[in-house]
Amino acid sequence: QRQMCIRDRLSINFSIAPLAFRSFSIILPEEVSVYPGEEVEIKGGILNTGMYSLHWFNLTLSGLPENFEYSIEPNYWEHLMILRDWNPQVGVYRVPHNFTIKIKVPENVSGLFLINVTGQEFLSWRKVSNSSFVILRVLPQANFTISNISIPEEVKEFEPFNISMIVNNIGETSGTINISFELPSDWNISEKSTI
Repeated sequence: QRQMCIRDRLSINFSIAPLAFRSFSIILPEEVSVYPGEEVEIKGGILNTGMYSLHWFNLTLSGLPENFEYSIEPNYWEHLMILRDWNPQVGVYRVPHNFTIKIKVPENVSGLFLINVTGQEFLSWRKVSNSSFVILRVLPQANFTISNISIPEEVKEFEPFNISMIVNNIGETSGTINISFELPSDWNISEKSTI
């Protein structure tokens, strides 16, 4: 007897999905760090990934407490065009429109804040919108204590003497501290520190 083997033929067709008429993505870093009382700049971009330009486009920010000051520059585009560039390695590619977020962090604040940046175009009937997130890490400041200050009760002219103290950082991060003494300008002063 003869056995016959029948093999089925499988045919798969692949097709590339067409580009959406209007779409975009917001490009942000994953995380930025800052100390209390400082200002941080976050560089971002809007990449038009659709077939057409976006019009009356607006950027907004949420997720920060009310006592944080911030600005987005620019935060409005009348026409968000499709920008392209070229290089020999990849050929033609799309490039984003750039924007900058500036955040002034209040004093005595620390922790993590999830910032939501939302873009929306307002001319088309779809009112296309999209969001992206960045984590703002407000680092705790160094916290210095000064103890065991030792100053001689009497000093003699032309004889050296020492002033000593212990400086401790009981905070969660490293930092620097400036210590100064008010002494006569004609005194010879040398510094020695032990870490």
